[in-house]
Amino acid sequence: MNENGRNICIAVAVYTAIKQILNLIIGGFFWGGLLIAVGIPLIMGLLLLSGIKYMNYAVSAMIAVVVIRHIGYNITNLPSTAIYLIEAVADVFCIIQLTLNRNVRENFSKGIGGK
Repeated sequence: MNENGRNICIAVAVYTAIKQILNLIIGGFFWGGLLIAVGIPLIMGLLLLSGIKYMNYAVSAMIAVVVIRHIGYNITNLPSTAIYLIEAVADVFCIIQLTLNRNVRENFSKGIGGK
């Protein structure tokens, strides 16, 4: 297990949690949103900390789906969506780290059974 890669994964997990909570605050609080704000980062964090092969790519794909889903709206509704475009840039940075960073890739070497 690569310690630097693990630290990057922890940083991405913390970022996703903070992002979800801020989006909940900005978008308006509701109980279902709280479940999403806690549940999604928790699942992503567990996947990132598992060290199981290819989970870094799975989490990257989840982040990419969100970016792709919202990018059109965020671009066409500038300047009111500028904060979401900044968030998209941060998301793309996380995707790059999770998929291309050698330390992160080395961190994901275990099979599902831990071997």
